Amino acid sequence: GLPAAGLEGHSRLGEAGGLAPEAGAALVLREFEFRDADIWFVRFALDPALQILAVGNKYGKLYAWNVDGSPSAPLVKNAGHAKCSAAIRQTAFSPDRRYLLCCCEDGSIWKWALDYT
Repeated sequence: GLPAAGLEGHSRLGEAGGLAPEAGAALVLREFEFRDADIWFVRFALDPALQILAVGNKYGKLYAWNVDGSPSAPLVKNAGHAKCSAAIRQTAFSPDRRYLLCCCEDGSIWKWALDYT
C-alpha cells in the first residue's frame, strides 16, 4: 500500500459514541494517502483554521487535503516546481493562510501562494 499521514487521537473521544481507546492506545481518525513518502521523517502542517492538512514527499512534491476528508481526493496532488526536487521535510502555513512554506532536505525553503477559490 501507500504510506499514509494519519491524525491520531490519544484521548477519550465522543463519550456518547463509545470511541474511547484503551489507555496508551491510538485511535486513527482519518488517513490521507500520498506517494513517495518512504523517508525517515516528514512533518505535516495544519492551516490556522484547522481545515487543510499539507505535507511533502521525498521528490519535493506537495499534497493537501481537507481535514474533514471531503472530498477524499487531495485538494493538491504532486504540486511543485522543477527546481524543487529535494525531500520536503516540513511544511507551515502563514497565519493569514495565504502562503505555504516548505523546508527541504537540501536547505532550500519554498513559499507557495495559496488560492482558496
